[in-house]
Amino acid sequence: MTVAEFEEGWNTVLNEFGLSNHVWLNEIYAMRKSWIPTFFRDKPMGALLRITSMSESTNFYFNHFVQKGDTLSEFYMCYESAIDKQMQENKKLTTGGTCVPQSITGKEIEKHAAHLYTRTMFYKVQKKIKVSYFHISLASQPIIVDGVNKYVVRDRSLNDKLFDVEFCFSKNDVGCSCKLFTRVGYLCRHIFLYSRSLGVERIPNHFLSSRWLRNTEERFCTLKFPDDLQSINGHIVKDTSKKILTEFQSFHGKVSNDIEGLNFMMEDMKCLKIRIEEKFHKSAATKDDMIEEHFGVRPSGASSVLPPLQSNNKGSRKRILGPAEKSCDGRKRKLKNCKSCKALVFHDSRTCPQKGK
Repeated sequence: MTVAEFEEGWNTVLNEFGLSNHVWLNEIYAMRKSWIPTFFRDKPMGALLRITSMSESTNFYFNHFVQKGDTLSEFYMCYESAIDKQMQENKKLTTGGTCVPQSITGKEIEKHAAHLYTRTMFYKVQKKIKVSYFHISLASQPIIVDGVNKYVVRDRSLNDKLFDVEFCFSKNDVGCSCKLFTRVGYLCRHIFLYSRSLGVERIPNHFLSSRWLRNTEERFCTLKFPDDLQSINGHIVKDTSKKILTEFQSFHGKVSNDIEGLNFMMEDMKCLKIRIEEKFHKSAATKDDMIEEHFGVRPSGASSVLPPLQSNNKGSRKRILGPAEKSCDGRKRKLKNCKSCKALVFHDSRTCPQKGK
């Protein structure tokens, strides 16, 4: 619904029911600038906004399995059922991500969409492509005004409602009055009709929203923050970094099909890199720098506190030698005069081997 359509409908209702002088309605209408935009028509991804989109998702999921009066054993069984369902859904999604869906029209643009979008989103885009072939037609000849091609198409699936499609040659941009791409992030059936008339076989990159793509992490940079980023300004650092990445992706999307624009962007990025290195250049951290960062105090001068000597609490740490080992310690032994064998030998008469023979 456009603003003009709403204004016309509002006046019709007031005149039909005699509410033109109603105080409360007039006050509400006077502050219409503060109203929420109808269907968030002009807001990017506005049609996806829900009250509970950012909270209570876990409770909403488990409420399908758990009841208030469940015992502990019943809660455990219900919890296991919920986990099993998640595993089945994950298996289903994994299977859907490895196989190629069947094509309806057999056109290259449909096959291209099958490799880009997730399975659920592809079925929605496939439906738009199918309708563009069988239910959409041109209502009049195109009109060229200031380098902009204007088409009027008739949608037979919506009671022959007319939509305006505009294509700008200089910016390589196309738009439709239904604003489906602005609201939800994928192309409408009317733009697919125009693409078919031009022989386009691939969806342009600047019409691909990263939210719906299969290989989002491969196409776009991912931010990885250190695990110890828990300072007071940690959340501010993360939010600012995400905004910087979002702006970069936006700039790249605007010049993704223009080699001159890409070269211009690269040169500016090199200049920005030099400026950042000159202003925020940091030398290699020394041991003293790491100690100061960890303890908050920088070491000064020589340290007089040394580690203690290693204690010896295990005895002498030497094996006790016997008399025989001591006698064979490598020193030269003195010869003895044996009275039994009458010779200079290493034994005496008491240990003589010839004794008793």
